Amino acid sequence: MLAQKTHQQIYFWALAYLCFSVPFMSKWMPFTIGVAALALNYLLEGNFLAKLKTALAEPWALLLIIFYILHLLSVSYSTNVSEANRDVFLKLPLFILPLVLPTITISKKQKNRLFFTWILATTVAAVIMLVQAYVNVQETGSSKYWFYAALAGAKHPAYFSMYCLTAIVFLFQDKFEKWKVLPFMLLLVVVFLLSSRIQILILLVIAFAKAWQVFIQNKKARPLVIVLLIGFMSIFVSETIRSKIRLNTAKKEIAQLFSKDFKNSIRGAIWNFGLQTIKESPWIGHGNGDEFQLLNQRIQSKVQLKKSDIDSLASQVLQDTAMMNSLYATAQKKAWDEADIHIRYAKWKLIDESSILYDKFYKHHYNYHNQFLQSWAIAGILCLLVLLAFFFIAIKKGIQNSRFTLMSVAFLIAMSFMSESMLERQYGVIYFALILPLILLDTRKSA
Repeated sequence: MLAQKTHQQIYFWALAYLCFSVPFMSKWMPFTIGVAALALNYLLEGNFLAKLKTALAEPWALLLIIFYILHLLSVSYSTNVSEANRDVFLKLPLFILPLVLPTITISKKQKNRLFFTWILATTVAAVIMLVQAYVNVQETGSSKYWFYAALAGAKHPAYFSMYCLTAIVFLFQDKFEKWKVLPFMLLLVVVFLLSSRIQILILLVIAFAKAWQVFIQNKKARPLVIVLLIGFMSIFVSETIRSKIRLNTAKKEIAQLFSKDFKNSIRGAIWNFGLQTIKESPWIGHGNGDEFQLLNQRIQSKVQLKKSDIDSLASQVLQDTAMMNSLYATAQKKAWDEADIHIRYAKWKLIDESSILYDKFYKHHYNYHNQFLQSWAIAGILCLLVLLAFFFIAIKKGIQNSRFTLMSVAFLIAMSFMSESMLERQYGVIYFALILPLILLDTRKSA
């Protein structure tokens, strides 16, 4: 048997590994090693009953455990067994971390080290991303590599933007020291270049909230706050910049979502289809995998883009030498895959000329683009209420303890959940299972 102090050290280093590995989103540094280390150390430590009581006594931990169990139970009435099993395994960190974290004794110094590890890893990953973008631009001559998915490479831009925003919030955790200026500026630039619209809007809200807090609490800093806000807002003056970081399309989509014609936006249409599937089984949901299948069946039933039309137009394009030469030239310039470029052009042409919104859904694999709706569709109304209760507790604790970090990250995740099904990807699951519980843990333990 290892000493209690040794077990606590293993917990800390496993968490440090998670905080370092997650932002890289790399198969060469799998976060599962950190989760496995936490679980194994938990099992070897023994004293399960006492630790279980400790975990269940924490409302946030209890809610996450119930959230996972509801997904597990939904497997029993799912007809898509393979997808159900995949989803249960994917969400396993939502069960393991809430069991383990409340039993860990961690000091404020250790907590700050973990925050610093997250900042360091995110900054290094961002630098690597920018260097790779520079190399790609030099090789291809295309500026697209500085923006959105092309900049992110193998990473998902929305998720990495979320990681960058979390690191920025951590930078303002305590006194803002001089060394923090460089990573702050770098991460800020990367968030804008990644052009994840919801993350940029979240950044604006958090920035104004922080500026207001500093403005109220520190009279000496007021002139600096005003100058920084003016500089920050000047970014949005340029039409070119707004177009590049997709804020113009964000404005249009938000206007549509809050209008009577919200179904005219693609996301609004998906939410509408999602609500239709939920109405069929609002109390217990449809089960893992089935909710996904039902949504896509509804979407595809509205699509009028016929495969025969695509094949016919693609065949015509293939026989048009001038058109194919133009497509190949564009593909080489923008580093596109040339294999089926005539088919992709045919799809784009038919979609562009169609006046029917639902023809935009030519793909066959859509999630609900809203985690709250997705969880409701999977395991019913109780699953949704449990998820909402978790955010309520996090925000309540943040307000009670005047914890800007906790409130900011809770707001960041909740708003991200509104626009994406974040828990349908492994890097969304581990982020959600790790970051907020880690911040919440700081309000409970001290050594």
